[in-house]
This record gives sequence, C-alpha cells and structure tokens, in this order.
Amino acid sequence: MEATHQLKQLQSVCVVVRQSICTAHQSQFMAFDQLLHSLSISKTGSEAVVAIDSLNEMFNQYGGDEYIVARAYLNQLRSDFIEDD
Repeated sequence: MEATHQLKQLQSVCVVVRQSICTAHQSQFMAFDQLLHSLSISKTGSEAVVAIDSLNEMFNQYGGDEYIVARAYLNQLRSDFIEDD
C-alpha cells in the first residue's frame, strides 16, 4: 500500500517537473528570440555587438554543447563588427 502511494506521488511530481521544464524552455526560447530579433534589426555594429554579448550571456547561463555552432557564428560576426569600428 505504501509503495503504491509513493508511486502515485512520484507520478504527480514528474508531471509538475515536466511542466516546469517546459515553462523554463519556453521562457528561454522567448528570450533568445527577442535577442535574435534585436540583432537582426541592429542599425549599427555597436547595437549588434550588444545583442551578441547578451546572447553569449544567455548561452553561458543556459547553454551547453548545443549552442557551440551558434556561438561560433555570432562571435565571428561580433569580431567582424569590432574590426569595422
């Protein structure tokens, strides 16, 4: 009986954790999307560098290997903008 109760609690906890993860990923996606939009409408190299730096901060906070290609492209772009200034 106790084991059955614990299993039901475990199932409930898994539902809550799953919802929490989905919510966290959704908010991360929205933040990334907003920063990418800011980058895409940048009018100056300085604006682009600020957006890239913000994206890099998010990569550091949330990222892992899945962001390595994006980070490489953005850092090359950042380097190009700094050279142009």
